Amino acid sequence: MKKKCSHCGATEGHKRPIGRYIVELHQLEFMGDTLELCITCFKHYQRKLSKKVDEHEDHEKQSLYASLKKFYKEALHLEHND
Repeated sequence: MKKKCSHCGATEGHKRPIGRYIVELHQLEFMGDTLELCITCFKHYQRKLSKKVDEHEDHEKQSLYASLKKFYKEALHLEHND
């Protein structure tokens, strides 16, 4: 039995319906699961992972202290070297 893409179901070694390329599967760790994905789905999941990392970093940067400091600095036109 041929392996299939975990996301779209394209069969390894056959032409993919969209893109018309021969499917090769690539492994990717995503949220604790190991997925075998064609290159299109692989890139899609990589973008999802990078977006989650970026969102997490942005959230950490916007801590309460940093937000309050920015607000008071702008509201009161304060100049302070950190």
